[in-house]
Amino acid sequence: MRMEKEVYGDSEASFIEPQGAPRGLLMYYVLHKLSYKPAYGYEILRDIENKSGGAWRPGPSSIYPLLKKLESAGLIRASGKEGDVTSHRVYSITEKGKSHLANIRKKFAMAGQKWESIGRIFVELVDPTDVPSMISRASTVRFDLTRQLVDSKFEALPKKQMRYALEEYRLGLKRQLEWVEELLSRIDKPNPDGGVKSV
Repeated sequence: MRMEKEVYGDSEASFIEPQGAPRGLLMYYVLHKLSYKPAYGYEILRDIENKSGGAWRPGPSSIYPLLKKLESAGLIRASGKEGDVTSHRVYSITEKGKSHLANIRKKFAMAGQKWESIGRIFVELVDPTDVPSMISRASTVRFDLTRQLVDSKFEALPKKQMRYALEEYRLGLKRQLEWVEELLSRIDKPNPDGGVKSV
C-alpha cells in the first residue's frame, strides 16, 4: 500500500485496503440503520463489521465525528445525560434525516448502475491465473447478495413486481447455465489427433 499512498494519499489508499469503503457510504449506512431504530455508535460499528465479514471495519475515529456532524446538521438527534461521552449516547434519525436518506437512496441506485459499467474495467485488470478461483467466489457472493436483498425486501414489494423480478432472474440463470454448458463442451471437445481440445 505504500506506493498507493504516495500516489493517491491516505484517502484513496484506504479504498483499496480491506477495511476501506467508498466515500459517503458510512454516512448513508448510519442514516439507514437509524431509520429502523435508535442505536449507539458502537452498535453501528459492530453491525457493519459483522455484516461485511470484517471486510469493512470503520473505527471510532470515523463514526463519532460523523455522528457529531450529522447531529449538527439536524439529520440525527442524540439522547443521554448531559456530559455523557459520545459512546454513551443513543442516536435516532430526524424527519430531516429521513428526507435526506430518501435522496441518498436515489443517488445510491444510480451509483450502482455506474459501478456495473466500471466493472468492465476491473475485468481487464484481473490476471488470467486468478480467473478459476474468482469464478466460484464471484458466483457465490452474487447469489448470497441477491438472496439477502430479496429476503430483506420481500414483504415490502407488491407480489406482482416480485414475481416479475424473480421470473427475469430465473431467465438470467437459464442463460448463464446455457453459456456454461457451451464452454464446458468446448473444453471437452476432442482434437483431431484424439486429445482433448483446450479452449
